[in-house]
This record gives sequence, structure tokens and C-alpha cells, in this order.
Amino acid sequence: FLPRRATWLAVENIPAVLLNGRMSKKSFFFFTMFFLWGRVIFLMFDKLWAQSHHAQNYLSRLARKNILYHGNLKLFKKAEKPKSELVAFYKKNIPPTKQPLLFSCLHRGEEKMLFTLYKKFPELKKYFFAIIVPRHPARAIWWRYFPLRAAAAGLTKNDFLLVSSFGHLTSLYHICRLVLLGGSWVNSGGHNPKEALDQGCVVLHGNYIGNSIDIYDDTDKRHITFMTHEPHAIYKKIIWFKKLSTHEQQRSANRAKKWQGSGQGDTTHKIISTLQPLIAQAMKDD
Repeated sequence: FLPRRATWLAVENIPAVLLNGRMSKKSFFFFTMFFLWGRVIFLMFDKLWAQSHHAQNYLSRLARKNILYHGNLKLFKKAEKPKSELVAFYKKNIPPTKQPLLFSCLHRGEEKMLFTLYKKFPELKKYFFAIIVPRHPARAIWWRYFPLRAAAAGLTKNDFLLVSSFGHLTSLYHICRLVLLGGSWVNSGGHNPKEALDQGCVVLHGNYIGNSIDIYDDTDKRHITFMTHEPHAIYKKIIWFKKLSTHEQQRSANRAKKWQGSGQGDTTHKIISTLQPLIAQAMKDD
């Protein structure tokens, strides 16, 4: 698709711009192996903006041109509002004597981390009710084998809830103050924690965070996200959170909610002012 699109844009003399450009280490190695093919693709863009300094470095080495930087545009998105009916539904399913513990966006293989955690530390069942959201609800493997594997880990149907619907995460983040965010315990690059932080969650993540490394560098320093890759480290952080007073948990939630991308107006103005001459020239040529 991309080489054909690049050729078509060049023939029609249509300018192309890449915004919020992301480049993982895996993709960088791929384009390095197929360098000429990659060059055709990157030549189609008149301007390229990277969402992180790591992506800026990778793209500049591949495209051999100046790569602009604007930060992750997803950070400028306003916080979504939870749906009251979903919040009420999930609260009814959580035992009143337990705190909810959300395993969000788990990729294939990350259920092993979950099962290992409960096998080594079965006391978690006493204090927490697990809400588990696979990365994609169409993963039939979860529905066939998850209950059996959960039973082998000592989990019963009274210990967890498996979510199979789209559009529920914001409401779940709203009621779950502690989140284990997937894609980071297997080599999938990690997910952006912004949606969880917008709702005041404390986020635990693994060490595969290449897709959002600039964000995690900042949020880890602010102690609103924590890298906990091994089961024992995850357990220690969960127990640490449990021992926080209600006031301390609320303070942590307030810090998370206040964290957001800064300089939105300046960044938008910079992008528009850079694009204006390009658009004007394209309209003139047309």
C-alpha cells in the first residue's frame, strides 16, 4: 500500500505530511533491512513530525531528512467521561469487601503474568477483585481456556470478571484506582497510560514500553506510574497501594488527573504555521 501511495503522490505532485509519527525499535530494524523500500516511503512525505525523541532519532536516520518534533498529540486529547450506567453495572459486580484490580489491554502471553502472580501470592484474592480486559474481545482463546487456566491458578468465578466489550475502559478506569496496563509485559511496546491517568489511576507497567517511553520517563519520575516487571515487584507495589490511606489514594489520584501534555496551543500553532506555505504552494500549483 505505502509504496503505491508514495508513487501516486509523487506523480500527482500532492504534498504529504506525517503527524504524530511513531517508530519502534522493531520497525526501525525492519526498515534498516529493507532500506531502499523504506526510502521510497519516507520520500513521499514533505514534512514529518515525531511524537517522541526516540521516534525522531529513528526517523531521521531512516529518512535522511530533518524530522520535526511536537510530542505525542494524544496527550492533548481531553479526558473522556465515564458512562454512569457502566459504572453502576461494574460496581454491582465487585464484592463490597474487596478493591477492584484492573488488568487492562492484556496481550497474548500476558495472562501468564497474571496467573503466576496469583499462584505465588494467593492472598491477593482476599483483598482484590480482578477485572480482566483482553486487548481484543474477539480473542476466542480467552473464552475457551481462560476459566480452566484460572482455576489452575486458584481463581474461581468469584475472584474475577472477564470483560468482552468495547468502549468500557474509561468507566472501568473510573472505578479502579490500580491498573496493570498491558502490552508491556510482552514485547508489544506498551500502551499509552493517559486514559487511565485521566481517571486518577495508579498504573503499573512492565519494561516493554518503547511505544510510549517518553511518557513513561516522565510519569515514572512523578510516581504516578511504576515499572514492575517481575511478579514479586508487582505484588509489592499492589500491597503498597493497599496500605495507602483513603486520603493518600485520593492525593495520588489528584496527581494523576493533573498530569497532561503541556503546550498544546503553542504546538498546534507551530504545526499550522509550518504547513501554511506548503498548502499555499500546493493550491497555487493546482
